Parts: sequence; C-alpha cells; structure tokens
Amino acid sequence: MFEMIDKKASELKALNPSNPEFKKWVDQSNLWYWLYFDLTMQDIKVTKRQVADILAGQLLEDAPMEIYGYIHRFAAVYRDMKNYLLMKSNLTVEMLDGWCADLFPETDEEGNQRPVRRTSTSAIYEWGHIPPHFREIKERMVSLLRSCDRQRFLGNYTDRMTQLYAGILYIYPYGDKSPIMAGVALIYCLLEEGLPVPSLSVGEQEYNKLVAEYMEHGNLEPLKNMLERSIYNRIEAVYQAALAASEE
Repeated sequence: MFEMIDKKASELKALNPSNPEFKKWVDQSNLWYWLYFDLTMQDIKVTKRQVADILAGQLLEDAPMEIYGYIHRFAAVYRDMKNYLLMKSNLTVEMLDGWCADLFPETDEEGNQRPVRRTSTSAIYEWGHIPPHFREIKERMVSLLRSCDRQRFLGNYTDRMTQLYAGILYIYPYGDKSPIMAGVALIYCLLEEGLPVPSLSVGEQEYNKLVAEYMEHGNLEPLKNMLERSIYNRIEAVYQAALAASEE
C-alpha cells in the first residue's frame, strides 16, 4: 500500500494550495484527528468537534474537565515538534523524554518532576509481553532511533514509521504512557515527510490484538496495514479539501 500512499501524497503536494486558511486548517485538523484517537484510547469519550472547540479556547458543558489541560499541552508539544523540524532535528530520546514530561507534569512531594521513564518491569497482559528491564531503556531507545534513522528508509517511510512505533511499544519506556509517546514519535515522522496526521482507524480491542500479534509472533504486517490504511485515508481527505481550496 506504500505506493498508493506515496502517489497520493505526491498529488497532494503538487496541488500546494496557497490559501492560508487551508494550511491553518491542516495544522488544526492534525491535532483534532490525532487527539480524538489518543483520548479514545485513554477511554475518554470525546468527539472531534469537542477537541476542535477546546483547542479554539471554548469551554464546553459536555466535555470532561480533565481533558482541557491535556489537549492544550499536546498542542504545545505539537508546536515544539514543528520548531524542531524547522531546524531539521533528528528525533532523540531526550526530545521524547521532554515531551512526555510536558504532557504528564507529575511531581513528587517536594515539587520535583518525577522520572518519565518506568522504574520497574512487569508483564503487559493485554499484549502477552514482558518488556526489557528498565535499566536497558536508554540504550535500547538510542539503538531503536538509530536503526530507524530517516536516511535508512528513503524508499519506504511507512516501514520506518511502523518499526519505530512498534519498537517503542516493545521497549515500553514510559510505562502505560508508551502508546501515547509512540504516537508522538509517529507524528514527528509524518511531519518530517510533509504528511497530514491521521486518526488511527482502530478501536482499543483491535489495537491490542494487533500489538499482541507483533509481541507474541513477531508479525508486524497487521499493525503496519492499519497504520498505512489510516495514513492513506487521511491524505485522501486532505487531498479532497485541497482540491476545493484550489478552486476558491
């Protein structure tokens, strides 16, 4: 499916609508789409419309109060990612650690930031997986990011995205926040390629099944297929919007 994604992405870039409102919409909708998936996976019931309204600064009667701070912190992380990309920075463990701390500002009794990486090792029963010992996290993350360097995947960027996303889940560096941070890494890779950010087209049960298939059997294809399908659908939606914008 990579060829379909790359072809549609090239068509989207060729349109290059100059409408500034369109470019603003793409950035905003990147956050709407991803945060809808992110919050749903955290078992927080929310709609894309609610996410969009909260990002616009509105207070909603029917939205859970705990999501306001998280949505705005995620938007700040997204802006920080774009700043790093302007400097053409490669993704690092320190960047991910910092973004995790920004998203989840947890402090101890003395007001100091708690470590963002896990400090124990236990089984993840939903995935049938025991992650590496917590003392191996830094070394393994550095190795993963090096092996997923963009220059190694010039012929197929969705392979890179899948391997990086699954690799972070495998290492489980941030405990139960690891799926969220794997998503942050995925967003960074998508933005590097100039692609819009999707909402992953999968529910929690199916998501866990796809991850378990990789953890237990080493089969990455089902997870990759889901990621590629989600990316393609999002590019297609943005392409159609770009067509309309180019006619204005």
